[in-house]
Formats: sequence, structure tokens, C-alpha cells
Amino acid sequence: MRKIEVLYWRQYGSSLNWEDVSPIFLSIIKTMKNNKNDTKINYMTISEFRISYIKSSDLNLFFFMITDLTDKSEDIEPQIKSLKEEFLELFAEIVPKAKEPSVFKSFNPISDKIHKNLRPKIALVGFSGVGKTSITRLIRAEEIPMTHVPTMTGDIVSVKIGKLYFNLWDFAGQESFSFLWPDFIQDSDAVLIITDSQLENIDESKFFIDLIKDEVPNARCGVIANKQDLPNSMEPKEVSRILGIPAYGMIAIEENNRAKMIKIIANIMDISEQVSPLLKPLIERDKNVNMAEKCLESGDYLKAADYLTKAANLSLELGDDSEIGKELLEKAKIIRSKLGVEDSKESPEIKLDKEKLAKNKDIRNELNKIETELADLEQQRQQGIISEKIFNEKNREFIAKQKKIKQKFED
Repeated sequence: MRKIEVLYWRQYGSSLNWEDVSPIFLSIIKTMKNNKNDTKINYMTISEFRISYIKSSDLNLFFFMITDLTDKSEDIEPQIKSLKEEFLELFAEIVPKAKEPSVFKSFNPISDKIHKNLRPKIALVGFSGVGKTSITRLIRAEEIPMTHVPTMTGDIVSVKIGKLYFNLWDFAGQESFSFLWPDFIQDSDAVLIITDSQLENIDESKFFIDLIKDEVPNARCGVIANKQDLPNSMEPKEVSRILGIPAYGMIAIEENNRAKMIKIIANIMDISEQVSPLLKPLIERDKNVNMAEKCLESGDYLKAADYLTKAANLSLELGDDSEIGKELLEKAKIIRSKLGVEDSKESPEIKLDKEKLAKNKDIRNELNKIETELADLEQQRQQGIISEKIFNEKNREFIAKQKKIKQKFED
């Protein structure tokens, strides 16, 4: 922000709206008008959110981050510093004469990287046998790359939903490990209580409601009423009434429920397609696949092929395994082949999609390599292996490479 003019704004989830925060920002700017301390990071708590901010006196710029209360200051600090440094590195000369915020859109990839470093922690809790492992597998299916760290009491995995990254903690449900639950649940941004939808288990799960209130009162939470296919399973509405928090029905052993599970997580995390630019491609891909299925059912086969091709391109945009995109494209090709539609007779849009798909595979591989190098670099800095100066130099080199590659993608 420059005075009260917004130069750049990017939102990843539901938070405070502009009408609420603009008077607060204006007050901060007026209060710090004569403050020349450009290194101090300040914090303010508003409702369920934390506002972090830092200043650049030379350009009279303020950098703000709005995060959940569950985000710790030691995690926020390096990210807001990176936000300031990267923005000034790219735009310091442009800021004084910039008239349109659109000139700063090229900062989006860097903003996304900073957001990725603040990946939320989602904890799955529940007693043994309720289906936590099945839920974990359902969530992480087809989402790669994935880091898996086995523990004696459960699993900790890094998953990507759309372009959003999460750390997913699956705790062991055996009561012999119950003394560890308070420690494991610490710092969770969201907690999913898994039940088997049977009255006895639901009543026992009140224990986790109390645990959340005691250990992570600011975390978002919801109940997954799993095993809805079994006799005597209670409906989500009734589960919600008993436990006092939102409940969602699920049959985790059915693979086609993955899209539903992802929407449940987005709902609990208060993330929507409209709000988060990183979730939109996943929702769009699922919509295209669903539309393709409807077209196949209604006999509109050529249109189904078009939807499958669009879904294939979105798979590559998401950074999914190229096999997913290939599979969708192959289905589209089979449909056109059976209809007797040759490549030469395909619409220009379909031809362009095929060419883009082939080109994007190589570009996506390059981007994945740079993202891995950036993550390694960040880890080296945090472990003190490299200095802040070397980190900044190498980080700028990688970001410059990333921008060039993304330009190829846009071309």
C-alpha cells in the first residue's frame, strides 16, 4: 500500500473485507507516518485474524499480511520480509510513477510462493477404526509431488489441493497414544474429527471437542461422519446437533468421493473458488470432467471430447502428474476417433489445446524443478547453512528464471 492507495492485493481465503480493514490500515499509516524503523514487524489482532505489517520509508510503502491467529509470528516474519524485499527488488523504480495496479500482477507467482511457505496444518483426529487412514488416502490420491514422513503414531504428509499446499497430520487413534494427542494437535489451523457415524462413537468424540477448545481454540473444525453406508449410521445433521459443530457425510472407501472431500476441506478452511485463485483450476477441472460425463450420458460425444481436453490442460496447469492429463486427452482422442473426426477436421480451439498440452509438459517440468530448488534454498536458510545475503541472491536468480519460464507458458 502507498498511503491508502492499494498497489497490490492477493487473497487466498475468506478473511476481513476491505470495508473492515481500510480504516485500520489508514490508522496504522497515520500512526507510523514519522516512524523511520523499516525493519520492525508489527502485529495487530482483529477478530479471528492477525494483521502483520512492515514499512518502507523511502517509498512510503506499507506491506500487510492478514493471517489466521494460528499462524505463529516466527513463521510470518520471514515471509513478510520476503514479501517486502521481493516487491521492492522488482518494482522500486516503478512505484513512484505507477498509475494502474495491473502493472504489479507479475508479482503473483512470488506471492503464491510466500503463501505456500505458510501452508496450513490440518489435523485428523478420531478413535481407532473410524476411517482416518481411508480419509487421508482419499485426500491425497492423485496429488503429487508428496512428501511422506512415517511416525510410530501416525502419518504426516504434505498434500496439494489445486495449487494450495497443506500439511496433513493423521494421528493414531489407539487410546494408548492418547497422552500424545495434545502435543500433536498443537498449532493446527484446522481439525477434522472423524467418526464412524455410530451413536456410541459420536458420543465418545465429544472428547475431541474439549481437546480442541483447550489446545487450539482458534482452529477451524468440522466432523466427518464417515461410513454412511453402514446400518444405523446417523445423518450428518444429527451428528452436528450432538457435537455442536458442522458435520459432513462421507464414505471414504469410495474413490469418487474425493472431489466431495476436497470441497469439505475447502468449506471448513473457509476457502472458495471465488476467493482463492489457487483453488479455482481444480474446481474448473472437476466441472469440465462432470460436464463431459453429462454429455456422454446425453449422447453429445463431440462436446464431451472438448470438455475432456479442457480438463487435461487444467491438469497440467495444476502441476498434476502428466499421466492424468494424458489419460483425459486419450479419452477425448478415442471419442473423436469413434466419431470419425480426424485431427484435420478438429476445431482450431482443440488443435491449440493439443499443441499447448505438449508444450506445457516440458514447461511444467522446468517449473517443478525450480520450485524444488526454491524449497531446498529456503530450508538451507532456515538451517543456517547459507547466509541471508546468499539466500537473497540465489532466490532472485530462481525467481527470474521462473518468470521467464512462466512467460513461455503464457506465450
